[in-house]
Amino acid sequence: MGQVVRYKPADIGRWLEMGTASVRTHRQATEKPAKIPARILEALGTVMSEGKSAVAAVASRQLDKFEVLLGDESLESGGRTLAYGEIKAVTAGRGLLYRFETDDRPFIVKPYAWLEMAGHRVPLGWLRNGIEVPYETLAEEIAARSRVPFSDRG
Repeated sequence: MGQVVRYKPADIGRWLEMGTASVRTHRQATEKPAKIPARILEALGTVMSEGKSAVAAVASRQLDKFEVLLGDESLESGGRTLAYGEIKAVTAGRGLLYRFETDDRPFIVKPYAWLEMAGHRVPLGWLRNGIEVPYETLAEEIAARSRVPFSDRG
């Protein structure tokens, strides 16, 4: 058996943490209405900040567990093993969703997170054996190993 190639989501955790810290700082800096006692506002702000931090932590843990392993003859992801020979075709759908058709059920690669800036939206990439690569690389490599034509046009 040859070397296994491991794809994991790129390190989004640090961005989640930074975003949560930013929200917390913004909430503390906002003006407090005069009618609500300060200690209630402070408690509410703490609950909101901690809630967002908890959501970020859960999302980060789920992403840490997710990976796609590409072996010589098959791929593994989420407890599913799929031989490359079972893949009949690949289609690109809306939202950069790649669907690998099989006789049984399709294997789908879709963005796990998006970066949005100045009206442009791009999917976050992968760590391929620890090296950052563009999002499309995983779908391209599965198609190549499956010997099916690949097109990123839907």
